[in-house]
Amino acid sequence: MRLLYCIPSLTNCGGTERVLTTRLNYLAERTSYELYIVTTEDQIRKPFFDLNSKISIINLNINFNEEKTFLSKLLNYKSKLKLYKAKLWSVIQEIKPDIVTSLLSHEIDFLSDLNDGSIKIGENHFNRNFRYSFVKNNSKNILRHTIAKYRDFELGHNVKKLDVLVTLTQEDASLWSDGVKKHIIPNPLSFVKEYKSEGNTKRVVAAGRLTKEKGFDLLLHAWELIFPLFPDWSLAIYGEGEEYSNLQSIIEGKKLKNVQINPFDENISEQFVNSDFYVLSSRFEGFGLVIIEAMECGLPVVSFDCKSGPKEIISDGEDGILVNNGDISALADAMTHLMKNSHIRSSMSKSAIEKAAKFNLDNIMGKWISLYKSTIQ
Repeated sequence: MRLLYCIPSLTNCGGTERVLTTRLNYLAERTSYELYIVTTEDQIRKPFFDLNSKISIINLNINFNEEKTFLSKLLNYKSKLKLYKAKLWSVIQEIKPDIVTSLLSHEIDFLSDLNDGSIKIGENHFNRNFRYSFVKNNSKNILRHTIAKYRDFELGHNVKKLDVLVTLTQEDASLWSDGVKKHIIPNPLSFVKEYKSEGNTKRVVAAGRLTKEKGFDLLLHAWELIFPLFPDWSLAIYGEGEEYSNLQSIIEGKKLKNVQINPFDENISEQFVNSDFYVLSSRFEGFGLVIIEAMECGLPVVSFDCKSGPKEIISDGEDGILVNNGDISALADAMTHLMKNSHIRSSMSKSAIEKAAKFNLDNIMGKWISLYKSTIQ
């Protein structure tokens, strides 16, 4: 079986890149599938996560992201999309894949028009209206908001033409129209940790891309309410991104103590086992891969009940705590509750480890292999 995947780039340290790399490495090691990844950006930089040598990467050098202004992106989009379509068609003609998978980036605009006989699958690693969600959190430009809403509408139309759309959660699946052929497969754990957190470091941890949607600014505002009461506790954030300067400004402006922003650690599980619990402060998610990774390390998780993912993973009061999305005071209260009560952290830790086991790699990849086989029968 030949599988071809379309993703803008593999050079970022995000959850989507981690998940795709984990899944394809599994297929490369356990099956005889021929695996190809087509990218459009970052031709020179190597993938952030290690990729099995059996997997072929084909960079088409389209570079949608090289346009520096919104206006230039808008004006040049159609010509770049036309070039992408021609180059991708050439690759497909040469490889002759059985299945072509889009991660719902630029190629979704034309993928169903490529009549090569392959099965077309879409994967949504965010939420249904992710384009508008991204723009709303990063810009006040009304034109950009309008275009993003239209692009989300257009996405719904294009997804209907696919053979299958895979979503990560039941909540996200319910947001797509009935005309979309939906299949739900959650993200897998990318590692198994033999030793777990002992819950005695007095350290809170968070990790992810330093972007507006990840809500680290909200976490810092919650920490402002907490740190005077717990001078022997610390908050460690791991990640890189465009919000770094803004987050540092909050730390300095609020005179926050015992908090540090660190570069992303490829071996993030080591940071997790050296912490007491994890906090997810995202404004929205597609799944929340880091939740199950933290749980695998024995960490209870405090999280906003954002769309979509956390409430389908966390059992409130058992292996973590869910609070209303965006409620900084409630987030601080939940963190305080765990910081005060080591016996509750210990009980939640055991439940978190049990929860994480449901997302083991063999279990999730069995679902993917079954889907692939069923679509080409």
